[in-house]
Amino acid sequence: MGVKFSIVTINYNNRKGLEKTIESVINQKYDNFEFIIIDGGSNDGSAELLNKYERHINYAVSEKDDGIYNAMNKGIRAAIGEYIVFMNSGDQFYDEFVLLKYQENICDNYQIYYGNAIGVNEDNGLKDIFYPNELNLSQWLYDTINHQASAIKRSLFSTYGFYNEQSKITADWQFFTKMYLLHQVQFKNISSFLAKIDLNGISSDPSFSILQQQERDNFIQLELPQFWKEYLFMRQVRFYKYMTKRERKIYRIKQNRLTSRVFKIWIDFLALFTRD
Repeated sequence: MGVKFSIVTINYNNRKGLEKTIESVINQKYDNFEFIIIDGGSNDGSAELLNKYERHINYAVSEKDDGIYNAMNKGIRAAIGEYIVFMNSGDQFYDEFVLLKYQENICDNYQIYYGNAIGVNEDNGLKDIFYPNELNLSQWLYDTINHQASAIKRSLFSTYGFYNEQSKITADWQFFTKMYLLHQVQFKNISSFLAKIDLNGISSDPSFSILQQQERDNFIQLELPQFWKEYLFMRQVRFYKYMTKRERKIYRIKQNRLTSRVFKIWIDFLALFTRD
């Protein structure tokens, strides 16, 4: 029989994307899964799709919610599978064998399984998204893994808490980061492409990166203050990494000037104690 999965899809006014996701889910070759759809009270015909695919859906609701993570938490509470995979409307499994790949890799030593993904934009442009076999501090402080390309043991939510509903866009990152840094949950990389991710959502909004930075800053300061210094250092490294050659040259000059000023102040300070 194998492990039972819960596939959770949240949707709001994305009928076209929802149908793509549904087709992707019901075409999986591994069939020991339940399919849960949480719709936020859409008025674009999404609710009619729930009727069209009724025989493939184990649980569905269409009602107003309080945001993305409130909807995802509803899905978690409705789930009964051992592992949860979040495949939101517009996202798809990479192929029909993804659940089989998860099933083949699951063992007692790991609680979260993840893999690579392909990002798809509105022009059908593709972007390969790879993740390392060995996760580390820098991976979590300034990156994450995709929940669409992850299978999460459901008991982790009841043990350590659900998604932070006060967060607008980083609660999944917060959850993964806490699991790794605070609770020593074990992650395993399946080293395969697992999902096709729709890049046309909130992440395509120019204000996304600003809000993301604010939420991450607040989370590290409040929840993981012991990592704050490392977080700031890695931000500086990341900032430098994406500079052009000219920008790096200007940056080094400014840093050298700053270092010289600090050194002069320090020498002047020491001189106060060495005068006759």
